[in-house]
Amino acid sequence: MTKREYFAQIRTMVAENEELVAFVDHEIELLDKKNSRKSNKPTKAQVANEEVKGRILEYLASTDKARIADIAAELGESPNKINALVKQMKRTDENPSGQIIRTEEKRVAYFSLTETKDEAETEVEAE
Repeated sequence: MTKREYFAQIRTMVAENEELVAFVDHEIELLDKKNSRKSNKPTKAQVANEEVKGRILEYLASTDKARIADIAAELGESPNKINALVKQMKRTDENPSGQIIRTEEKRVAYFSLTETKDEAETEVEAE
């Protein structure tokens, strides 16, 4: 059970006591206020990560393919951070709109940008 559900049960149990009902209602208001603050605004780290994601895309646009270590060295970030951000941007079944694809050559993972619509149309016309 959630805290809100507990307060709802307590409220029904003490319905005849106005002072306790007011207390429970106040606690529920505090929960609502706390939840509304959390969900609306991204954290500082999320904002910073969006900037790094943009830099990753710029770097991949300038190269054919790259390893995580190459991207990290170029951007001056840790490989662990780059790996986590690339995973978020990678195209998968759960994330079909991903901007990065993973390929493997001789057991080494390389990452590159997904094809744009223009490139895909050009390839279809060429065939």
